[in-house]
Amino acid sequence: MKLIPLLLVALLVAACGAAREESNVPGSSGEDPTTSLGAPKSVVTEADPELKPPQIVLLSETGRQPVVQGSYCMTGEGQGVCADAAGPLVPKAVTVVVPGDSVKVEVSGTTLRSGSGITIRPLGCFDQEVKALDLPANGELEWPVDLDPGAYQLDVFVVFKTDDGLTGDSSGTLGLVVGGAKSGDALGVLRMKRSMMVCAFID
Repeated sequence: MKLIPLLLVALLVAACGAAREESNVPGSSGEDPTTSLGAPKSVVTEADPELKPPQIVLLSETGRQPVVQGSYCMTGEGQGVCADAAGPLVPKAVTVVVPGDSVKVEVSGTTLRSGSGITIRPLGCFDQEVKALDLPANGELEWPVDLDPGAYQLDVFVVFKTDDGLTGDSSGTLGLVVGGAKSGDALGVLRMKRSMMVCAFID
């Protein structure tokens, strides 16, 4: 008869331990663009639910393209937030340039740490890499486009400390089309169409 109370106590202790484990503030995801998929799916937060990762944009003479946000984690001063990606991370827009045009990737309000960079792939080709670029600590990279004509995606991964003292990592993707030099070519930031993809897209 004494076994039943003992079993109840053991079950209560186990349940309390599980609850403590689930309440931890999430740490850095450590994820990079080669495995980052989709738009943020879920957010786990303690404190401010409005915490957002640094804004990443692609700037050219013809327009401004914000990143399609992927996974991110950020913590600091007793608060934290994480979001995981849900599906293939594909640009929603493309910046159209010609070879030699200068573009700028900018990460606002942060100091970047080692490991921050851009992986350039043919658009929609998640297992291919054309070029890799490092992002400097100030979060601003000026880049004269030296790619062959074609459609590309720029998968960005940053490890950062914000001006407010939060630290973390974030990923996202940008679209780029390198066109010809014909006078009729449309330059600017345009909506991405699936027909632009080099590799077939799988839902």
